[in-house]
Amino acid sequence: MKKKQRKKLQGGEAIVFRLPAEPNKKVLDFLNETRVSRSKKINEALEYYVENKEIISEIKSDLKKILEEISSVPKDVQTKKSSKSMDAEARLLLNIKNAIDKIDKMK
Repeated sequence: MKKKQRKKLQGGEAIVFRLPAEPNKKVLDFLNETRVSRSKKINEALEYYVENKEIISEIKSDLKKILEEISSVPKDVQTKKSSKSMDAEARLLLNIKNAIDKIDKMK
């Protein structure tokens, strides 16, 4: 069996990859920076996350408590409200769930 040989990039060689049809300007700016500055930005983002990890988890637990309180309200009390306010409550629940999901994705 032959072992696959991996081609190592030599100095000056370009890495080729496809970008989306309409790439995000922030992504393009990030890719156009030097490797050192990209690494620096990634390290800064990691430091920020590590420093604020406790705060992020507290926010998540607070959001979960709010979600539990809202969803524990009896349904017969809600029927007196207009359909617009019911829709607003549904949107609020959805927004809180989405925020919790985004926090989970960050970890």
